[in-house]
Amino acid sequence: MLTQQNNKNQQINHPQIPDFNIFFGNRRGLNACSGANRRSPTPDCPSFEHLERKQKKPIMERKRRARLNACFERLKEILLSSDTQQSSKLEKADVLEKTVIFVRHLQQEHSLLRQHLNQLLAGTENGQQFQKGVSIAIAATNELLAGLQANKEFF
Repeated sequence: MLTQQNNKNQQINHPQIPDFNIFFGNRRGLNACSGANRRSPTPDCPSFEHLERKQKKPIMERKRRARLNACFERLKEILLSSDTQQSSKLEKADVLEKTVIFVRHLQQEHSLLRQHLNQLLAGTENGQQFQKGVSIAIAATNELLAGLQANKEFF
């Protein structure tokens, strides 16, 4: 009789079902998940939302990793297209390092081109006229596009 009581107070552990006690309770309190305890999580009875979150976490992590891997592949393609001498076998750390170098190079190139453009516009006598002409051309293009969109139903 004493051994039966000790067995009743022990939790049931199932090797293939890790949350066996959560779903079926333990010998001490089979009704631990009933009534008011159903909504508030306890060690014996976690909430349904907690269990649902626990099940969704691996799926969300898998999707996050897939998104990261896809981005790494796109970065690798960009890097390989800009430098044909690179090996197609790049680790993720290499991809990140080379991407940082590539972006810094693009930023420097952009800055130099902007400086060069400003020097060209400021250095010529017709620089202001050129800027005015570009502004007029842009305005005319915008008006044309707006007119085309207004008459879009005729196309």
